[in-house]
Amino acid sequence: MKPAAGAQHWSDMVSAVPGMLSWVNSLERDGHVIVLTTARKESHRAETERMLRLNGFCWDLLIMGLTNGERVVVNDGPCSAVELKTNGGMQ
Repeated sequence: MKPAAGAQHWSDMVSAVPGMLSWVNSLERDGHVIVLTTARKESHRAETERMLRLNGFCWDLLIMGLTNGERVVVNDGPCSAVELKTNGGMQ
């Protein structure tokens, strides 16, 4: 659904979590694969990708439609994960 004329869309009002942009992009510059996960519905993919690009993020894979519950990563090699509190920034 498009916003009314003159109204802002939610993805226009979102800014990067403090500290996250420089950290994620530094990982990418160091050759890491960036996998972002979100509970946002797949139907919001275009707006979410647009928001990420407008905020300057780079990423390799965006996994959408996950629940808000715990996420477990199973990998056959070294793996790191960072848990962020929603809108909490880097601690």
